[in-house]
Amino acid sequence: MKIAINLLQETQQIQARLRRMGLLLQTGSIVILVAYGIFVFLVISYSFWSNLQADRLSDDISKKKAVIEAMRPLEAKLIFVKQKLSFIETIVNEGGVRSDMVTEFYKEFSGEVKLSHLAITKGADALSLTVTTDDVFSLVEFLDHLISFAEENDFTRIAGDTFTRLGDGSYQLELRLYFTK
Repeated sequence: MKIAINLLQETQQIQARLRRMGLLLQTGSIVILVAYGIFVFLVISYSFWSNLQADRLSDDISKKKAVIEAMRPLEAKLIFVKQKLSFIETIVNEGGVRSDMVTEFYKEFSGEVKLSHLAITKGADALSLTVTTDDVFSLVEFLDHLISFAEENDFTRIAGDTFTRLGDGSYQLELRLYFTK
């Protein structure tokens, strides 16, 4: 009895398994590299897209800022009108004040004198004024107009209560205008 060992066939089987394993490793490596390449491409594309969006957003913000800055003078005018209207409303709602005096007071202090704040309260025999200006020159101009206004409208006396310089550099004056009943 002859026993034959075929070593060549087993070697061929091992080589075939190794080839299959190598082919499987090559295919897996290629798939992993392609997936990694796609991932890198997507990350770079997203980064580029987000930079474009940030640039567009920055441009939109710049345009909105320009629009807001262009509206600043209109806002200042509207605030000025609001202050004058509230001033007129205060004077009109106070009893005993002649309406022609309100009109004259408004004409005198509406355009030429630059006031930051003007508040008026009416007492039994006097109007109390609280005036805030940004500089001394505006305050002096206000006082000049106030003296001429008081003379023209039969005020008997002007009395100053306080004169202070505020922390922001503006000036505040509180005074009373006494009128005849």
